[in-house]
Amino acid sequence: MTRKELVDEIEFTPWAEPGWLSYNGMSPEVDVCEFVAMLVRLMKPTVVVETGVGQGYMTRAIIPQLSDGQMLLAYESDDIWRSETAQQTFWLTHKHRVTLSPDASPSAAVLALADLCFFDSDFPFRLQEIPRWYTNAKRGAVAVIHDTGERHEAATLHATVKELIVELGMSGFFLHNPRGCFVAIKA
Repeated sequence: MTRKELVDEIEFTPWAEPGWLSYNGMSPEVDVCEFVAMLVRLMKPTVVVETGVGQGYMTRAIIPQLSDGQMLLAYESDDIWRSETAQQTFWLTHKHRVTLSPDASPSAAVLALADLCFFDSDFPFRLQEIPRWYTNAKRGAVAVIHDTGERHEAATLHATVKELIVELGMSGFFLHNPRGCFVAIKA
């Protein structure tokens, strides 16, 4: 998608400030995709884990930043999305660096290998993945957790994710993108 085809985020998030763009109501905001891609470029992680691949917009942002010796392990819990996304050419042309797992969610062992994780899976999976990452991540690992923040009402799943982050005592900081993010650093 080109920037001309992008949608103003206010269509999906009424409190969004002007200037935020999105692909649609299901994928991370464009700036969040670019932020994670920049983390990949600057951190040079050996293993990147992405959950909640969906339509693959984050995946497409990450792939160009990968170089030799780096890999992306991607997960999608929805069988239909996984099947449809797996047919996209970006998987096939980069299969030496990118793997779309048949598993719905990464194991503790996979999360222990990851230098950088992006969590955007369906909330029931994400609420399990976050503590699994926190327990098993190596020191210095970074996780970006989408759809969480300080602007969401208490009855939302976004607020539930924030409560989990606080309960776990995770080190990091919140970003103020419309849908919210938390950047965690494993101490």
